[in-house]
Amino acid sequence: MQENKEWLTVGIITSPHGVLGKLKVKSLSDFRERFIKPGKRWLQKDDENPICYELCSGYQKPGTELFIISFKDIKNRNKADKFRNYKLLV
Repeated sequence: MQENKEWLTVGIITSPHGVLGKLKVKSLSDFRERFIKPGKRWLQKDDENPICYELCSGYQKPGTELFIISFKDIKNRNKADKFRNYKLLV
């Protein structure tokens, strides 16, 4: 990973959604595709180094700024719960 990489916070994980490891994310971005289009995203807790995860899918909850997203390696609610208040970075 590049040391001088500039990160942009696009969302904050608020809580798990369901029992299959999905996450609720509050959007801080005007670009929906950051939460919907599959690909690499980075999660960061406080000032720790960001960790790369593969976004599998996502959709926006109607009438809100919340997205429901799923990552390849997060498969249950217990694991998803550990990501509360993490930042979603690009």
